[in-house]
Amino acid sequence: MRKNRLEALVDAIFAIAMTILVLGIDTPTGTISASKMDAYIMGLASDLYS
Repeated sequence: MRKNRLEALVDAIFAIAMTILVLGIDTPTGTISASKMDAYIMGLASDLYS
């Protein structure tokens, strides 16, 4: 397999994986304070790294 074809395959796999990750993020509804938003983002980080 030529190098450019392998790079294209890796790029496609990465794009699909990132799309799946983004679709799984829930967004909060309504107005939220900065401290609550920080806590929410930190909660997401633990989900992403587990």
